Amino acid sequence: MKLNFRSIISLTNIILLISFIGGVIVNMQYVSWELFAIASFRVSMATLGIITSLGELGYSLIHPLTGKLSDLKGRKIILSLSAVFFIIGSSLLAALFNLFFLIPAIIVFRIGAALFDPGFYASVDDSVLTGRRGRRFGLNFSIRVGGGVVAGVLAGFIGLNLGYPYLFAIITGFSFLLLIIILAFKPVKNSAQRSTPFTNYIHQDNIKEQNKIRRRIYLIGALDAFSWSIFYPIFTGMLNLHLHLDVLQIGLASSLQLLAMVFLLPLCGSLSDKHGRKKIFVLSEGIGFFTILGFLFSTNYTTILILQLPMAAVGATYVVSFYPFVMDFSPEVKKAEIIGWSTAIRGISSFPAPFIGGLLFDFFGYNATLITSALLVLGTILLIFLIIPTHIK
Repeated sequence: MKLNFRSIISLTNIILLISFIGGVIVNMQYVSWELFAIASFRVSMATLGIITSLGELGYSLIHPLTGKLSDLKGRKIILSLSAVFFIIGSSLLAALFNLFFLIPAIIVFRIGAALFDPGFYASVDDSVLTGRRGRRFGLNFSIRVGGGVVAGVLAGFIGLNLGYPYLFAIITGFSFLLLIIILAFKPVKNSAQRSTPFTNYIHQDNIKEQNKIRRRIYLIGALDAFSWSIFYPIFTGMLNLHLHLDVLQIGLASSLQLLAMVFLLPLCGSLSDKHGRKKIFVLSEGIGFFTILGFLFSTNYTTILILQLPMAAVGATYVVSFYPFVMDFSPEVKKAEIIGWSTAIRGISSFPAPFIGGLLFDFFGYNATLITSALLVLGTILLIFLIIPTHIK
């Protein structure tokens, strides 16, 4: 069915609302569960790394399936299932009384995210007209991140003043709200053939060449995911143990980063459409390298807060470059499935990284984890220049 202006406006509005609520749910869970595990069960960073890795493995392995189902059965069914898994996962966390049950709770929650993301990304792309992928992703992730701004402060306040069970119960409430909104969602399937300024050098029928470039982007994404997963998935725990930051301080830092992303994402999306995915992705990695070095030399909370601003730039430039880059080389009818494969490859490659990062922290300290991550990020930049043809912007 061909898109018209009115259907795009309607579709965009509901996707923006789903973006916001999804951002609240995911970020409230992100800033709280590691601190909950440390406070309640005195777990080591290596143990946190194992739990994180298992959650990410479950998240990654089912991505191709959920993406394919989203293409075949429609976005609404898969997005509804994601909300159900968010409800189950957050309910398990709210009722948690034993460390053993933490692992299935995190895995269930991450499966919910695995159901949500391919359908969400494809729904965003369904609402794009022509040559505006970067801007559309920038807008939608700006709203999604805006939900995270609210979530970080809210999670910190509730966790400190009411306790973690109440916090996870509130996440469950938001998950029910997300389900209700999705059930009212009337997706519009965009089957129009579209091109972007960065696929013009390849004829649209040259599937073999498109697949070749896309596989190289997958490889870059895999190294990028491993590089950042050495420290970032366990960073809240690292900050708690190294600088003794509490849940409110970490929640405020997270909210500051996300607030900056709200303003940066639309701008970065326009830059991605104008200057090319590769340039913006290299920019993301370069800013990331120097930001990790900044964390390496941070000795107080003020510095951590300041560094949330370049971290916001890393996230904003990544979102509007990597996923549109993949979609630029994807058949129109397989968008969600290809996003699923991309995420699966990233997730599988990064699976051991949080555990490795946790071991480095436990045995060699905070600095060793960050230095390892920074060196791998440099390797990612080098790989981009080595395997992506120079005529691709």
